[in-house]
Amino acid sequence: MQIQIHVAQPGHDVFAQAICDLMAESAKARGTGIATRKPDYVAEKIRSGKAVLALVNDELAGFSYIETWSHGRYVANSGLIVNPKFRRHGLARKIKAAI
Repeated sequence: MQIQIHVAQPGHDVFAQAICDLMAESAKARGTGIATRKPDYVAEKIRSGKAVLALVNDELAGFSYIETWSHGRYVANSGLIVNPKFRRHGLARKIKAAI
């Protein structure tokens, strides 16, 4: 399995709905209040280059984005999600390093 990690590009916004679906499924499975995001919000993070995508043969494997506030004074990574199919391969760690 070859995992490719990319700084998100405008064409990657086709994955926005799948990312939101993964976030919702993960929250439901864990019984947690993981903040849900709307596809438009995720797509904007992707188009602006403030996100990282992990792909395996063009299938979404994982995602995270950068959030800033106070005019860029504070920065954090957010929205980290790994497709259950690709868990247990250290992918979250790789995505965090890339973001």
